Amino acid sequence: MNLKLATGLLILFSATLLNGQVNLTQSLTACYTLDGNGTEPINNLTATLSAVTPTLDRFNNASSAMQFNGTPSSQILLPNNPLLKPTNAFSFSCWIKTSQIANQYILMTRNPATSNFETYCLHILNLSGQLRIRSKKCDSNNNAVLITGTTSINANSWNHFVVTIDNTEMRLYTNGVLDAVGTTTFSFDYLSNKNIVLGGSNEASFNMPFTGTMDNLRFYNRILNTQEISMLYTADPTCNSVSSVASHDASKTDLIIFPNPSKDTFSIKTDGEITEVKVFDILGNFILNVNNETQIDISDKPCGIYIVKVKINGVDVNYKIMKE
Repeated sequence: MNLKLATGLLILFSATLLNGQVNLTQSLTACYTLDGNGTEPINNLTATLSAVTPTLDRFNNASSAMQFNGTPSSQILLPNNPLLKPTNAFSFSCWIKTSQIANQYILMTRNPATSNFETYCLHILNLSGQLRIRSKKCDSNNNAVLITGTTSINANSWNHFVVTIDNTEMRLYTNGVLDAVGTTTFSFDYLSNKNIVLGGSNEASFNMPFTGTMDNLRFYNRILNTQEISMLYTADPTCNSVSSVASHDASKTDLIIFPNPSKDTFSIKTDGEITEVKVFDILGNFILNVNNETQIDISDKPCGIYIVKVKINGVDVNYKIMKE
């Protein structure tokens, strides 16, 4: 990672890191970038793609997310592996953009019950035309706990969701903020021959197929803390460099963005040819576009994290900066 970029980002998370409370590699069991395939680099838990299409991610990078068409056959099947079926604790992180106001599964695996069959699941709930995120944990004795977020989700907008579940508590986070809490007093209960499904159900008699786009999915066999969830939302590290807060392409060029954090303007230094600079907010909303400039004015923008997409020598390179 570029030293000045790393220094700037470490300022943002300095208190957390110094306290040793953030470790995004610990117990990371699976990580799916969905960059045109189902590759999983942490434990080689390769996914099987079915009727899903590579599409733009929230920064308009081609073939960097997966689109689901809303039919039962449009799914991603994850391996039937104990690493994805924990017995003590579980955390799941994802970026989602739904394009339909409907009840839809994001994540699901089942238990032996004929009702309340979701061992764990994450889905979108349609409440009279308003969308909410919801999670459920059940067992074969029809014990069930269900929690629903309070944040209204807009269709056709990217959102970051995290669910954490153990044998005492469930928590839901929307865009880095705690959204719902529930109590659970029973253990995880899995049907041994069933896989984990993204975008649908492995229960043929009941399905809520997903219509929309998924990106950057992570599974942990432990409970993430609030600082780690905040970092996943703001920094969104890659799968192949899980401890890094730089983007996929930042290491490919000798490019420096400074100062970082910035107050009013930031500069771009490189020996390459810059033809375009685009700035997005953390949710991927387009902020501004400049051509052939190396000093960018963000004085009229609110404080926060921004993504700077620089086209250098014909290649797009992404950096994260902070305005303070």
